[in-house]
Amino acid sequence: MVEIHEAEFEQNGDKAPGSEGYTAHFFKVAWHIVKANVTKECYIFSSIQS
Repeated sequence: MVEIHEAEFEQNGDKAPGSEGYTAHFFKVAWHIVKANVTKECYIFSSIQS
């Protein structure tokens, strides 16, 4: 989970990496709310790719 947090907080705050439009700034501000879901989805994606 540390790697996910570091990767998210290294991003430029006003750019949206995906089509959903959420910027890195949104994730930084709302991290305490979205952390569990973002982490879970990253682990699921990682396990599918393996």
